[in-house]
Amino acid sequence: MNRQTVLAANRTSSCDPVIQAIISDEMGQLRQRILNSSELDGLRSEVASAALHAWLVFVRAICVEWLANEAFSRCPIDTGIFPRQQTQSGSRPEGRPPL
Repeated sequence: MNRQTVLAANRTSSCDPVIQAIISDEMGQLRQRILNSSELDGLRSEVASAALHAWLVFVRAICVEWLANEAFSRCPIDTGIFPRQQTQSGSRPEGRPPL
């Protein structure tokens, strides 16, 4: 897919319900595949589904912004927006994986 097509679908045609239905369906299918592979059930699956939905919307937005502007690279996103949590000793809190 080329840049202009992606930008058109996500910016120019963002109010078109047909385009939005296609994008929503694709994100929904991806979310469902991830959930199916997780073997979660009940409330844990519902919470994971909501978190995945939010994450996919974020990823879509940041990708569209990058395509439109190329004003940043992955590095500032990894280190600048979400700084690593540290304790007073300078290490990560117990049980927290690195970002």
